[in-house]
Amino acid sequence: MARLPAAARPSGLLSAAVTTTSRHGSTPATRGMTSRLEISSASSSTAGQLVLWTDYNPTWVGLDGVSFPV
Repeated sequence: MARLPAAARPSGLLSAAVTTTSRHGSTPATRGMTSRLEISSASSSTAGQLVLWTDYNPTWVGLDGVSFPV
C-alpha cells in the first residue's frame, strides 16, 4: 500500500485495527469496516512497508489513533 520514510519506521512490527470502507460503501454492511494494518519494522527486509489485510477493496483507510515510537 505504501512505505514509510526511514526516519519514521517503527522499531518492531506494528499491527493495528483501522477503519476502512469498500468501493461501494453506500450500504450499512460496507461502511466503517475494520481491517488490519501492519507496518514492517525498520530492521526487516520490507522495512516501513504498510500492508492492509482485508478481503475487499477499500476506497479509504482511517489512520486515526495509529501511533508508535520511532
